[in-house]
Amino acid sequence: MIEVVKEAARAYAHRDELNAEEKTDAARSLGKRGVWSIRQIAGIVGLPAWTVAREVQAKADRTGGKFSPESLQHLVAALSTPHREAMWAAVLRAEAAGTGVAMLARLTGLPLATVKWRVKRGPVA
Repeated sequence: MIEVVKEAARAYAHRDELNAEEKTDAARSLGKRGVWSIRQIAGIVGLPAWTVAREVQAKADRTGGKFSPESLQHLVAALSTPHREAMWAAVLRAEAAGTGVAMLARLTGLPLATVKWRVKRGPVA
C-alpha cells in the first residue's frame, strides 16, 4: 500500500507544476490502483471530478470515505517508519488533517477498531 500512497503524494505535491495532460495521466494511474474514489483522485491531481470520471474507466468498490489530500505526507511517514509510536503520531496527524478513520485503516492496513481507539485516545503523553 505504501507505493500507492507514495504515488498519490507525488501527484499531489507536483499538481501545480503539471499540465492538464499530465494531470489526466496521473488520474488514470491512480484510478488503476483501485484504492481511490473519483472525487479523491480529483482532489489529489487537481482536476474536476467530471474530468476524472470521464478518464478513469473502472471504479473499485468501497473506495470512498473522508479523505484530505493534505494528509498524504503524514500517511507516507506512517507507512515508512519502523517505530510504532512515530507511526501512530503520523496517523494522528493524518486524521487531524481531515482523513477519516475508516480511510486511515484502509490505507495503513491497520484494524479499524484500533485506529478508532487510538484517535479517540489521542497522542501518548
